[in-house]
Amino acid sequence: MEVCESSNGEDALNKAKVFKPNLLITDISIPKLDGLNLLKKLKEINSNLIAILISGYNNNPDIEINGVTYLQKPFSIKELYNTILHLTDNYYN
Repeated sequence: MEVCESSNGEDALNKAKVFKPNLLITDISIPKLDGLNLLKKLKEINSNLIAILISGYNNNPDIEINGVTYLQKPFSIKELYNTILHLTDNYYN
């Protein structure tokens, strides 16, 4: 497993074109290209991409994209781990 990090959405998009991730974990509020638009652009490149959108706000976005879920901050590592397992089990099996 490779892990790649970025400080903003544009950088994440450029890196994703090279590294071709299977999983995206991103905050919704990131500079230069917000998390929702980043996700949409990456889904155009890889429709099988699964994603976890993170936010500290209590306004769960209306997400109806296959393989995508929402996680509200703060969350524990166990919650993140279980969310990843749930997504991968449901999407790839």
